[in-house]
Amino acid sequence: MAYWSTEKAKELSEINKNNRKKQRQLHVTGRKSFAQVRNEMKKKGEKTDRMSLYIKTCTKMDGIIHDLKSMEVIITREPSMTY
Repeated sequence: MAYWSTEKAKELSEINKNNRKKQRQLHVTGRKSFAQVRNEMKKKGEKTDRMSLYIKTCTKMDGIIHDLKSMEVIITREPSMTY
């Protein structure tokens, strides 16, 4: 616990906080790794190519794409998909 009160830890925390604010594409898999998601998709007989995995990890359980940047990428790469 003493580590968090050091100057180095505070600087690193500030850098990481600023970097998180810059992120525009978020995934909604929680603690589950992309490898685990791909493996589950494979077991269900779903396509496991990069775009299918991307769509799966950026789409909430209710089918809503999590953020605008992800939606832009998906629509650009998969124009046949409707949302």
